[in-house]
Amino acid sequence: MGSGRKRLAALVLCEDHLVRAYATVDEARASRPRIILEQPFEVKESGAKAAPQDDCYALLREPVAVPTLPAVSSSLQGSLLRTNVQKAVRRQDAAAAAASVAQYFAQAQGVGQNDYQKTLLERLPIIAAEDATTVPLLPLAVFHRLGATSLGSDAARQAAPALALCAAQLAAAPRDPACTDRDTWRAGREDAAPEDVFDRGWPAEDAAQVLVLRLTLSLTLSLAQG
Repeated sequence: MGSGRKRLAALVLCEDHLVRAYATVDEARASRPRIILEQPFEVKESGAKAAPQDDCYALLREPVAVPTLPAVSSSLQGSLLRTNVQKAVRRQDAAAAAASVAQYFAQAQGVGQNDYQKTLLERLPIIAAEDATTVPLLPLAVFHRLGATSLGSDAARQAAPALALCAAQLAAAPRDPACTDRDTWRAGREDAAPEDVFDRGWPAEDAAQVLVLRLTLSLTLSLAQG
């Protein structure tokens, strides 16, 4: 790594579709021996590939089974499906939320597939902030958004069943007012460094949840400025 550069955290996509966070790549590999033996993908908070001077997140993966995606009988507008996901979450209709996400990824193919998928991956954590709360599978969406360029479009498409379940979890999540307060998601953003989460003794999946709050805000800000 370049001079002055540091890895903020190692994020591991595990075979159970949960994302776990570790302070270093070595710690991640020691804790998760099934991690694929490949160089970590290094990305900035925006998801762009990290340059030698950039602080970065390291993305690692365990092997996962490739699912069979449902056949698509008709194609619907992506914007309509994204809106339907948010409305279904707001109405706590888990089946509709999951079906819309499954349809969205099943019809994703061809030129522009990566950008098409990234749009929904960006939307899911925003839906969580606006209409629900964080859920166990939310870091999966953020992981694939961060890794969209590095991992390629097939990685997110193969995660479609788990991402559909993420939408269902959002719809079924309790509506605690503290969870939908935007100030809660921003709390400590300027003062706390990402690596501070590893000083709390939290399980790796809980550390990933906390990092997702920071990354969601960073992605939101980058979209607003883009």
